[in-house]
Amino acid sequence: MIFASMPLLFFSVKNCTVLPSAVPPSVLVTVPAPFAVTPEARDRWLLHMRAGVDALALPPELETPLWDYLVAAAHSMVNTFTD
Repeated sequence: MIFASMPLLFFSVKNCTVLPSAVPPSVLVTVPAPFAVTPEARDRWLLHMRAGVDALALPPELETPLWDYLVAAAHSMVNTFTD
């Protein structure tokens, strides 16, 4: 898989951690965030990520797993739901 050799970056408010390439990209690391991530924020983030992925013009066999991963990550980051 192409992502296996890419270091993953996960940001928190105070620091940035680079995970070693030995950590498979299918492992989602969550960093506790002191702010609300709503479904609306998730959707807005995905809108921008979709534009970025489209700009890469990847072949479908690379674009599909990347997009699936980003969607799963976005859903896992939601920590606040509005009534």
